[in-house]
Amino acid sequence: MPAVATGPTIKRIPFDSLTLQAVVREAQAALLGGRVQHITEPSEFELVLTVHRRGPSAHLLLSIHAHYARAHLIRRRPQSLPVPKPFCMACRKYLEGARILDLRQVGVDRILRIDLQRGEARYALVAEFMGKHSNLILLNEAEIVLSSAKTITERESRVRPVRPGLPYSLPPPPRGVLPLDSAGLPVALTGAEDAPDLRSTLLQQVQGMSPFLADLIASNASVVGLEYAWRDTVGAVLRGELTPVKVRTEAGTAVGAYPVSVSQLLGLHEIRCATLSLALEETYAEILQQEQLESLRGHLLRAVRDAISNRQLQRGIAQQHLSEALDAQRWRRYADLLIAAENDAPVSEDVAWVRDTYAQTAERVGVPLIAGKSVKETAAAYYERARKLDRAQQHVVQRLAAIESELGDLSMFRERLESACTLSDLEALRAEILASGLVRLPASDRERDAGKTAMTRIRGVRAIETPEGYQILVGTNADGNAELLRSAAPDDLWFHVRSGTGAHVVIRTARQPDRVPHSVIHRAACLAARHSSAKHSSYVPVDYALRKYVRPVRGGTPGRVVYRMHRTEDVNPQECAELGDA
Repeated sequence: MPAVATGPTIKRIPFDSLTLQAVVREAQAALLGGRVQHITEPSEFELVLTVHRRGPSAHLLLSIHAHYARAHLIRRRPQSLPVPKPFCMACRKYLEGARILDLRQVGVDRILRIDLQRGEARYALVAEFMGKHSNLILLNEAEIVLSSAKTITERESRVRPVRPGLPYSLPPPPRGVLPLDSAGLPVALTGAEDAPDLRSTLLQQVQGMSPFLADLIASNASVVGLEYAWRDTVGAVLRGELTPVKVRTEAGTAVGAYPVSVSQLLGLHEIRCATLSLALEETYAEILQQEQLESLRGHLLRAVRDAISNRQLQRGIAQQHLSEALDAQRWRRYADLLIAAENDAPVSEDVAWVRDTYAQTAERVGVPLIAGKSVKETAAAYYERARKLDRAQQHVVQRLAAIESELGDLSMFRERLESACTLSDLEALRAEILASGLVRLPASDRERDAGKTAMTRIRGVRAIETPEGYQILVGTNADGNAELLRSAAPDDLWFHVRSGTGAHVVIRTARQPDRVPHSVIHRAACLAARHSSAKHSSYVPVDYALRKYVRPVRGGTPGRVVYRMHRTEDVNPQECAELGDA
């Protein structure tokens, strides 16, 4: 089959409706009828169900990552976070030990539904793979939300709120009128290959059609016709005739995996795999590792480039000082001339006119005098200035040599960072760079280290260090609560139980609240709940917001506030006891 002359530039192959259909086929064969043994939470946006049937256990990964939302089987059960999120705890409570009754794709959308039964009760776990709107939702038999990975309040979405106690509703259906569920070319698309833009026609007419799949079908149709192109892509998946592949660019960069061949698209190379889940697992592991590598590389390169810019600025200043130091001879000459003609030097407007004994003609030259000083005093000052410049010259020359050496080392570090290929290489290089002392820590890291003990001496405030390296501050009385509000930075995170009395809790974020791990947020919420009037309850909503959105009530008692732009973390104070820090 000849290659197409033109094709789109592919940056990433999406986890689209067709891929989900293929994953469902593999998951049904491995999971239906099995019992959920373990539920693992490898990260704040991933959940893994370990299911036991006859033979080895199977592991189903559900990810709601904003860029890499997906579902597929994985070979090993990963480690779980030390502090599980409330959603994970809810899934463990209701689903561990449950039997999987059904596992299916909802319509042609990127929604996976798993129906389970535990005893007489039935539950459903719904996974919505929709970019930044991806979510995991646990339902009871009446289709009421028991818990969700992301809570969406009525304020955030009037059309479709998602929170415990509300009935579940499906997202709006994808555009198009023809569902992506026909192994043969739909009659309505007959002759569509003659349309000016087949890709746009497919996207507008077919529900569940992703831009990537439209590109693939349009490219194939230009060679074999639309009917065969549809049969070899959509039809192949619906018939269960999968040819899963890992896909790379010509440069060898992983861009995704797909259930059918994509060789018709130029600029892509494919590697056949035994299963689609294996292709997805290996591809996304490589993509995420590459993303982590590039993130660390960028972080270190910025620090090294900043250090190089700083040294170049220092070199310019040192060169300027050196040029001034080289002027010591002029001031010494002025002093000599003033001493030689101390009693024979006409003075006019702070200028002494002396004979230049250094010149053959011995003509009179003007030597500036220091305001308010005599000729002799000016000569002494000029001698002292010359001596200082001589000493400075020696120091500046040494400093310039040191700066040039540091620039050479930093340039070497930059080149090695740009050429490093693995995370282990970058980590080793990072340690070497920091050990050299040539690169400063980012301001946020310095502030986090320097500010850890800032509040520990204030009465009424208790400081707790987390394993992740963050400091959590807990007000133990009204004065401590008021002091926390006064001293917290605008971008620190503030916590308090909703509609109750209790301690104010603050996480010091070093001006980077978005980087605070969920485990730290959950720990702070637990502390707020355990130091509140609701500490004996089994369900406590804790609101948290940036300190800049928290305002003391004018004329109110100390610690009374109003706040906005908040989020809520639901915790069980009794289950939080395992965290310690009581």
